[in-house]
Order: sequence, then C-alpha cells, then structure tokens
Amino acid sequence: MISPVLSEEDISLDLATKGKQSALSKIAIRIARRAGLDEQVVLRGLFDREDFGSTGIGRGVAIPHVLLGMISSPIL
Repeated sequence: MISPVLSEEDISLDLATKGKQSALSKIAIRIARRAGLDEQVVLRGLFDREDFGSTGIGRGVAIPHVLLGMISSPIL
C-alpha cells in the first residue's frame, strides 16, 4: 500500500491505449466498477475535467481526476 487510498494495483504503468479517449475510457470503467457508478457518468466527468485543463504532466504521464458529487471519499 502506497497510501491509505492508493495501492499499487491502482497505478497503470503500461496502459495500452490509442490516445486520450481510450485511456480515459479504461480509467472510467475501473473507477465505475469500484464505486458502483455508471461508466458514462464517470467518463463524462473525466472529459469535462480535461476540457478545463489537461491532467497530463509530461512524458506520457497523466493523473486524470474528477470530482463527482455522488462519491463521498476518494477512489483511485
């Protein structure tokens, strides 16, 4: 366990995607399953957040995130 809310299995190091949309879709699926949420709600939130400003930090690394009202504690 890296922290109380982040474990090693929550980190995707060689996520095979075909771009930002594919990556965010895969992330949305994982979050939705863990939180019992609709995948499209999570995906729309991630896209809306990206429209505000990129969560990419460089060299193929990003920390996509979104604040959803129906989640009361962090899900990573």
